[in-house]
Amino acid sequence: MTKGDLLLGFMAEACHNAQSHVGDPDAWPSDEDNRQYLLQCTSFQVACFLAQNTVDGEQGVDWCVAIEQLTNNTRREHGMMVRSVKAWRGILRDLVEEYGGWNDDMLTPLAPPVKGKWQAVPDSKVRHVWKCENGDCPNGNPTAKVGPDFYQESGEPMCDSDCLTGMTYVRTEVRA
Repeated sequence: MTKGDLLLGFMAEACHNAQSHVGDPDAWPSDEDNRQYLLQCTSFQVACFLAQNTVDGEQGVDWCVAIEQLTNNTRREHGMMVRSVKAWRGILRDLVEEYGGWNDDMLTPLAPPVKGKWQAVPDSKVRHVWKCENGDCPNGNPTAKVGPDFYQESGEPMCDSDCLTGMTYVRTEVRA
């Protein structure tokens, strides 16, 4: 599965859910003009999705790119016709193709989930990054990179003797 496939699934769910909720008579009046008005935001969301993730989308995508599909539906739900998620996947795939296909980033395969147990890593391959968050630090808010045993032996890292501010944890890094 690629990033594009994953995002397309999210967008299909969003379009289906928008139709379902706008058609719910307990939530919204269901007259045709009001429904089109309420679904404009979803169509705009589809336009942004295409503009950011397709080859030709950066040239611009009209905000109403999906308004017709959102308002002219096929399956009755809450008294309104609603397209299935599967139907939305097909519509969105067609729109992606219409805008030149996925850009390169969307073709990147998603990494499979990591399975297995936690593994011990030698301390020499791990360090923690801390940063001085004092807005008045005379040292320009430096960072400290310390090994995992530093905190046990010395406590929280402190900025040098001019500042004396406790540093804030930023991240852990592992050397491959």
